[in-house]
Amino acid sequence: MRKLAALLFVLCLTLMPIHFETSEADTQTGVIIAVNNKQLQLSNAPLKVDDRVMGPMREIMQQLGATFVWAQNSRQLSIYGESRYVILTIGSNVMHSGVYRADETGTFLYETKQELTLDLAPRMVNDHVYAPVRPIAEALGAKVNWDAGRQIQFIYTQQFLNQTSDSMLGATDITSGGVVFQEIAASTAQRWYDVSNTFMLIYYSSLSESSRVVLDYASKSAKDFGLRLYGVDIDSPNYNNTTGRLTFIWDYMERDGANNLPALFFVTGQRDVTPLIQPRDHQSIDFCVTAYYYLLLGQTPGLPAIYTPSSLWKEITRTQAMVKYANNEKFIYVCYNSTDDTSNALTPMIKLAAAKSNTKVFTTDCAGFGESGYWFGVDALNGKSLSKYPTIFFVFGRGRIPYACVQPGDINEVLAAFTNFSK
Repeated sequence: MRKLAALLFVLCLTLMPIHFETSEADTQTGVIIAVNNKQLQLSNAPLKVDDRVMGPMREIMQQLGATFVWAQNSRQLSIYGESRYVILTIGSNVMHSGVYRADETGTFLYETKQELTLDLAPRMVNDHVYAPVRPIAEALGAKVNWDAGRQIQFIYTQQFLNQTSDSMLGATDITSGGVVFQEIAASTAQRWYDVSNTFMLIYYSSLSESSRVVLDYASKSAKDFGLRLYGVDIDSPNYNNTTGRLTFIWDYMERDGANNLPALFFVTGQRDVTPLIQPRDHQSIDFCVTAYYYLLLGQTPGLPAIYTPSSLWKEITRTQAMVKYANNEKFIYVCYNSTDDTSNALTPMIKLAAAKSNTKVFTTDCAGFGESGYWFGVDALNGKSLSKYPTIFFVFGRGRIPYACVQPGDINEVLAAFTNFSK
């Protein structure tokens, strides 16, 4: 961490900031409505009345995919979602809701009906129906969160929620060649920190343009070095209800995270974190990722930090390896053991070397196999059976395996071996 911090200090003295543009969502002081993490551009602004958010029903409900029906004579509003309905009357605090279905003629049939008393009655504002957003959205099956600091009312549809989970919230293919960014829950990041994993994390807001710019730059820099970037989005539908918040970064964020976003954290173990708060230029991000990468070269990195495309790290069976050998193919073959501590500590380094050198490697997990003679590796192992993991075999063809790397401890050694093999 001291090495990385020193590099960051030099960076601050030498690089000229280039400010990112910020969106209206970053600076607006009024109430914001966001549906599925997208800010609504409403022609009629939401209102804050007695600490309740009142919004233009037609505009908001249409964004939720609901049907809006207005009866002028009765001044009654009916809203129909996919299977749920809400009925409101201007000036009345009573809301009716439930489940409906449409018959063959298109007539709506109410299968269930319940009554709820609203804190605020729907009203007309400039000829538009305004009503409390939360109870109506929830009655239609949506999830609603309120961010008091940024005055944002988040609404998440069931379809959106079904595409997410609390542990892994979806992957983004930022650039071609594979997924380099993975959104995770705050509890997952905290757990990795607690067990001293190595990982690179962006703490950000998906509603913020500056966050999206930093995410894009950081992802591209991570891809250049074969690293994976993980992210915690404070606008995620699971964020507010996630247990085990990111307590390990609170000191760096001065406990005011929403106003200090985005932030990058380079974690190399418990109590070993280097922050980059609100980076303002691409150079600083690239510099930090570069420094982090070279810091990893001097130690055994944890698995979550490593991103190696499946095209470079190819899992095969022992039989498939034997067929490749019998066919006189030239290939690099790594035997590792997922139940062995030494193997688990050293295998990520080999993955990192494969990503950095763009070298294709074939692998087999030998857990449960016991000692193996490995018909083609006897000469490379000086007649000994395979018992130490990981072991890298450099196969030049049938009967030609001049050497093997047994439990390599230096990534530069592996990089050199990969380079020589490719010549």
